[in-house]
Amino acid sequence: MKQSVQTLRGLACIFLVAYHAIGSAPDKGLMMGDGTVLRHLADTFLYLRLPVFAFVAGLVYSFRSVQPG
Repeated sequence: MKQSVQTLRGLACIFLVAYHAIGSAPDKGLMMGDGTVLRHLADTFLYLRLPVFAFVAGLVYSFRSVQPG
C-alpha cells in the first residue's frame, strides 16, 4: 500500500513541476504555444493536479496514528 502511495506522490510532484515548467499561459515558463502537445497536457491535467495532491497528502497524513496525550 505504501509503495503505491509513494508512486502517487511522485506522479503528483511530476505533474506539479511540469505545469510550472511549461507555464500557466503561453507567455510564461517555457512559452509553449496553444497548439503544442505540452500545452495541451498541462491544460488537460489542470483540474486533476490539486485534487490528486490533496488526496495523497490526506492519505499520507492518515498513516500517522494519533498519539494519546
